Amino acid sequence: MVSGYVGNDRVEIARELFDSMAEKNVVSWTSLVCGYVRKGDTVEARNHFEAMPSKDLAAWNVIISGYMDIGDVQAASFPFHAMPIREIGSWNLMISGYRKVGELERARDYFEQMPCRNVASWTMMIDGYVESGNLHEARRLFDEMPEKNIITWSSMIGGYAKHGKPSAALELFKSFKKQSLEMDGTFILSISQLALN
Repeated sequence: MVSGYVGNDRVEIARELFDSMAEKNVVSWTSLVCGYVRKGDTVEARNHFEAMPSKDLAAWNVIISGYMDIGDVQAASFPFHAMPIREIGSWNLMISGYRKVGELERARDYFEQMPCRNVASWTMMIDGYVESGNLHEARRLFDEMPEKNIITWSSMIGGYAKHGKPSAALELFKSFKKQSLEMDGTFILSISQLALN
């Protein structure tokens, strides 16, 4: 019930229900923390997070996400480093947050420290370098990436087009056509950038 009210942006009612519960579990605690995060009230979110008798991975990720949503990467780094166990999603939250505030080298530090990476990890870093105009580093990561998806291809090709490198975009598009991936709307939009240039 708590998560239902939280899902409908009714945090105050969720809190009343939570307070009236005789037994609270990690799910009800995490739901309430999530509600305050969604509301943008990181003070209440943190207070409830710290009061949790036990925390699971979801609770840790919710509080990190809350700080990242408001751009407070410093505050997010404290629970991240206090986590007993981190999974790829936790690492990706840190990469995404640092990338969003323009601290790409800090994002890269987290990326390099990851015990294993997924397509999202690689794509966030590539996209960050593309956005910053560092196409050389974006391409280096793209070439190192073990498995690429349509979003990764779209980001790299679109990046070349956006930054005035239509011939590089066209060459990469030719390589893409040899892959067994289907074009989607995002990809077509990236290619349309190429045509405009």
